[in-house]
Amino acid sequence: MKVELKFYSNWATGTGKTGGSKDSVVIKDNDGLPFIPGRTFKGLVRDAYRACGFTNEISLFGQEIEIDVEIENKKLKEGALRFNSVVVSNALRPKILPYKKHLFTTKTATALSDKQAVNHSLRKNEIVIPIRLTTEIVYNKDNRELNPKDKEEITFALKMLKRVGEKRHRGLGQCIATVIEKSSNNTHKEPENKEEDINADSTIVQFKCTVNSPLILVKKAKTDQNIASLDYIPGNNFRGIVANNLFANKKEESKIDSIVFNGDVHFGDAHLAVDNKRSYKVPYSFYYEKNGKEYEERDTMFNFHLDQKSKKTKQYRKGYLIDTENTGKNIQIQNIKYGNRMKSSRNEETRSSKEKGLFVYHYIEKGQTFIFEIKSDKTEYLKEVTSILNNKTHYFGKSKSAEFGGEVYIEFLEQKPDREPTSTGKYIYAESNLCFINEYGAYTPTPTGEALTGNKEAKIDWTNSQIKYRTYTPYNGHRKNWDAERLIIEKGSVFVLEKEIEIAKHCVGHYNSEGYGNILVNPSFLTTPITIAGIDKEKEKAEDLPNNRELSENEKQFIDYLKNKNAQYVDAVNVHNYVTDSKPDFSSQVSTSQWARVFNATKKADSYSALEKYLFKTDETKDKSICNGGSKAWLKDDTKLLEDYIKGSVKKELDPLNATRQLAKRMIHNTKKQEDVPN
Repeated sequence: MKVELKFYSNWATGTGKTGGSKDSVVIKDNDGLPFIPGRTFKGLVRDAYRACGFTNEISLFGQEIEIDVEIENKKLKEGALRFNSVVVSNALRPKILPYKKHLFTTKTATALSDKQAVNHSLRKNEIVIPIRLTTEIVYNKDNRELNPKDKEEITFALKMLKRVGEKRHRGLGQCIATVIEKSSNNTHKEPENKEEDINADSTIVQFKCTVNSPLILVKKAKTDQNIASLDYIPGNNFRGIVANNLFANKKEESKIDSIVFNGDVHFGDAHLAVDNKRSYKVPYSFYYEKNGKEYEERDTMFNFHLDQKSKKTKQYRKGYLIDTENTGKNIQIQNIKYGNRMKSSRNEETRSSKEKGLFVYHYIEKGQTFIFEIKSDKTEYLKEVTSILNNKTHYFGKSKSAEFGGEVYIEFLEQKPDREPTSTGKYIYAESNLCFINEYGAYTPTPTGEALTGNKEAKIDWTNSQIKYRTYTPYNGHRKNWDAERLIIEKGSVFVLEKEIEIAKHCVGHYNSEGYGNILVNPSFLTTPITIAGIDKEKEKAEDLPNNRELSENEKQFIDYLKNKNAQYVDAVNVHNYVTDSKPDFSSQVSTSQWARVFNATKKADSYSALEKYLFKTDETKDKSICNGGSKAWLKDDTKLLEDYIKGSVKKELDPLNATRQLAKRMIHNTKKQEDVPN
């Protein structure tokens, strides 16, 4: 069900951070527009649902921690509903982006004690002007529309929602939530099924997945307050999607075993798409010379194993690359776009933030595209997997029931035969993560040459090799728990052999069905000096977002309001620049009180001609003019300076009243400072 939240007053949802001169800033999305996190909206709707007296709360919203109540197996029951973040609609978003700064204003407040302001308690908080936001509430498991009973109850609860956000009991956040019926005029064309087109010669099927909502893929099961995100989508996630579907549809056990458990199907990791190609993790052997430039400005990299003796270098540790010509001479590198969100655990007893419960999520920003491959020698398994994944929206990651939806749309790209591997070589590149177990049954970051290549004669030159390893704990969605911790060698690691030998296998180590164990032998970017063609290409603009409806009259009026605000802002900036650049050198004979009379004249005058009369008129009422009349007449040079200044503002198509008013304000300030200086 689609919901519109219409605000009737200023509102704010804070970040817990400060910004510039503000003590509190509003939470913003990647485009700098305000939004309400799905987690916040879910809590508000839950409170309203509870107040209505409905009995299906735990089933729809999930189980909450209760004080002094023992939870079986220490696991909370997950709710059936997914609450997406409340955001500016795709139709309105590109129209207001150029004017987004005018969506925000500030409000000051201070604490009182005995009817007096408390010292050092003044706070300036950023707030948002009234606006309309939209969101969707769907079932968490399969993204379906709500059934009539649940929809009726949620709709009734939404009517109870009258205030949202911070300070909502002090006048902010007044709103009304309404359910928007989806248009029945749906022209969406169902995509073609691709599984029937897979031929027997193909052993690799390539898919593209687009991240449509912020995605959290944590590196570890247990982290401190800083929860880092992976820079790829693990193949194990796609394996889990397929496994859930096979189990739900009660497929034969033999087929489930072959596809999911026995290693007949390899689910590769999804890497960032660079120029619509699947990229590779930048090798840890890439170094750049330290000469004061940032790495984004580099056009040359050095491979540690080829040229590291005579240069003072630093390791390049981020990004994904493609070698467009397979020569190492035209490398494109792109970095994944991340965001972060500050959160706080909740104290259920006091209904406030828990002490020492602050933590930060790092997430993959939406709108980015990844590509992954699935390999199998059996065509029937590739067809089965393709039918499950292709042209569907899937959800995974942390906190996917609210705000971080983990929404990923997967579509078929192409099928192809297995690539012909390089049979001999000296440099081994870890295309995926590697996991090895030694003769004692323990994980090891130092595999033998035979384990790495399948050749007993292989010996690793550890002096020139560049590897990185870490622990990783996969999450089992079926058991709702973490699996055993593994020690893995990270993708991008480079092994150098003592001599060039024949490579017997190109899928090594353990957990190959989860995407582990893929290696490349002597790739072009490890065997030659590197030339960088570009780093960090610009990401997609918000204007490219899909839009399937016309703007409403209210939205058009809102856009006109922002355009007028922007015009006023631009005029004010131009006037400020004109006042600053003109710098008319008035004599000290013009006093503060005389400039105050000029200021008042700009307030009284309703036109340029009226202002001229107030300032310069020379008719029979000459004594009443500011510059030419009375005993306090201005010097001729000062009068000429002011006349030229005003005429100059007209030539620049500025408002002469505002330009003169701003000049008077500045001169009042300057002359007052001069008058206050003791002789």
